[in-house]
Amino acid sequence: MKRLILVLALVAAAGVRAEPVEAELGFDEYLALVGKSNLSLAAQRYNVPIAQAQVTVAKLFPDPQLSGGISSFDIARSGAPTALDVNISAVVERGGKRGNRIRVADRGVVGAKDDLSDFIRTLRGQAADAFVDALSARLVLSRKQKTFDSLTTLVQKNEDSRRAGNIGDLPVIQAKVEADKFKGDLLLAAGDVRKADIALAQFIGTAVPIAPKGDLKLAPRTFDEAKLVADAKARRPDVLSARAALAAAEAKIDLAHSNLAVDPTITLGYMHSFHSYGEYNVIAPTPAVDTVTASVSIPLPIARRRFKGELEGALATRGQAEQQLKVAELEVEVEIRQALVTYRTTIDRLNLYTSGILTNAEKVLQDTTYNFTRGNGTQLEVLDAQRTVDEVYLDYYQALADHAHALIAVEQAAGIWDIKL
Repeated sequence: MKRLILVLALVAAAGVRAEPVEAELGFDEYLALVGKSNLSLAAQRYNVPIAQAQVTVAKLFPDPQLSGGISSFDIARSGAPTALDVNISAVVERGGKRGNRIRVADRGVVGAKDDLSDFIRTLRGQAADAFVDALSARLVLSRKQKTFDSLTTLVQKNEDSRRAGNIGDLPVIQAKVEADKFKGDLLLAAGDVRKADIALAQFIGTAVPIAPKGDLKLAPRTFDEAKLVADAKARRPDVLSARAALAAAEAKIDLAHSNLAVDPTITLGYMHSFHSYGEYNVIAPTPAVDTVTASVSIPLPIARRRFKGELEGALATRGQAEQQLKVAELEVEVEIRQALVTYRTTIDRLNLYTSGILTNAEKVLQDTTYNFTRGNGTQLEVLDAQRTVDEVYLDYYQALADHAHALIAVEQAAGIWDIKL
């Protein structure tokens, strides 16, 4: 936790530092920081309160309407009374419209939370893959540095032998060419490490390089394929999101049925007619009068009964959601089965290196070097053996990285996570 706080402080200070400071993080610490600081995840989190706000909107009742004015005014000045009225009207929703609106919005909240969980699942896998790449880049750099050091030592020994008069210029030049050539590979490897560290930093919302701390030598795992598929279909968040979308589509059908019901409008009114004395014997004097009115208006559902576009659209949406759920479940099964095939292949490939290739390559180099120092071999044989060892180790490191990537892919597909690097 202290390391996490330290890195957070480094991230916060990244914008003001003249030189970036590289922080070393373990796998779990790094993933925790990704969950806390990733900018895309921070943006994705807003979808949940946005969906929750729609629930609040769905709970609203139609606002009543207040109207008023002069209902009668004698512009002919014939003595007719002036009348003022005030009316309040309210729509009475029928058919369970409000309840169905809330159900649709609630399903939207569930879907938003599932989408957020799936985003986190995907992001975690991407960050884990980047962590593996960074560790792999360091292994490659270490191997190339070791090879370059060996070549540099060979050059130094040749120069000593030339000064002693034991060899000519050709072996020295030959060794220097090989060392200089390999130095280019070493520089490229160093650049790859730096780029991998910066890629890690991007996942935590900064450009300050992150130095990974971990080990790619993971023990082979065995998985129950049928159980992985069944569990993933039941709990993977993208499948849950598809189920929430289907539930929302069914709720929209209920809402569309509700919207076919007509909503009456109830109006209550109050009118006050002022006292009139009458004029020119045309209109008789009248006293002041207060009256109240009540009315109900019901729209005639001619169009909505004939044209049911909302209901037809909701039914089509449900059909689409059903197919999308089937697609999501099928994709889960395919992903898991493919990931397991790849993972088992990486185990078999890794076993080739751990069963003796590395040891044999090292022994060939040692024996060739020993023979060369005793005058029983050539420098070309030593250089060739050195290249072979280098290639074998680089292939081995790639096999380690592929094995880790494949394990990540299996657990991502299965919706589980217990990887430790």
